[in-house]
Amino acid sequence: MGAGALFSIYQGHSDTERLRTAVVQAFLLIFIVCMGLYGVVYLGLETILTFLQVPAEVYPLIRQYLLVVFPGFWPLFYIIFLLASSAPWATP
Repeated sequence: MGAGALFSIYQGHSDTERLRTAVVQAFLLIFIVCMGLYGVVYLGLETILTFLQVPAEVYPLIRQYLLVVFPGFWPLFYIIFLLASSAPWATP
């Protein structure tokens, strides 16, 4: 939300150079945070499941489920970025 407001301010000032810089920085920040969260989740999956005290009977099923579901969050990165940068001026 803050990035969208910043984009609008730069667009209102007709400062295309700062607008481009802000868009790239927002994109990179969201990407880095997303990749960091993926790293934490995939590297710590066993620890997370142990912390949640998952029963042994369903442990392999939940592990497999999470390995399939977590990649589905990848498009969320793009959705968040598009929402942050889709001010009315950004659409044709």
